Amino acid sequence: MVPYAADLLREKFTNAILHPHQTLVDRLEQKLPLAQFPCLRERWLNYPHIRKLIDVHLPGNGSRLVLDSDLLFWRHPRLLVDWLDDPQRPLHAVDIEENYGYPRELLTKIAGRPVPTCVNVGLMGLNSGEIDWDFLEQASSRLIREQGTSYYLEQALSALIVARSPHPAEVAPREDYLVLPDAAEVAKPTAVMHHYVDLSRDLYHTQAWQQAASIAHA
Repeated sequence: MVPYAADLLREKFTNAILHPHQTLVDRLEQKLPLAQFPCLRERWLNYPHIRKLIDVHLPGNGSRLVLDSDLLFWRHPRLLVDWLDDPQRPLHAVDIEENYGYPRELLTKIAGRPVPTCVNVGLMGLNSGEIDWDFLEQASSRLIREQGTSYYLEQALSALIVARSPHPAEVAPREDYLVLPDAAEVAKPTAVMHHYVDLSRDLYHTQAWQQAASIAHA
């Protein structure tokens, strides 16, 4: 991270902890050695999305909530606050359609049980200590070997983690934690949260963030 960006983040988020790149690399070498985890290490280098799993959860202690940068909140997210107070089970948003990048049948075989539908990782809470990195190495290696690489690999792996969790997932209601809001919803938000994916990203840049900024400064 460039120094001025780090300084700006520290100014705006006084309690934030920033992890230097070298710290992440050192952690990789310690916990995901290349000889044992060649697929995950290759994906870490060439597929930045997987860092939302690896860099966030590799420390292995406690539960963590990951929020994509293209989210805006319009009302108090009581569900998220309650989960952070007692993160006993996985938490995820609901996608507009299933986007795993790999056949459901293959994912089910790898998980050894049914895979949840429409997991969206723009809002994702997991217990870091429950993640089986050996399983993720084997799963990612098999998916890529049989079907090739996919933009949605991270989402597929997250769905596998949820499927294998000993606890049923907390599913954020789609009407409140909305993926792909339309123009009418953006103009007058009724949901708690918007996730501005796909075509709604234009509305995020041209309208939504300005509305949010005006509210924040009101």
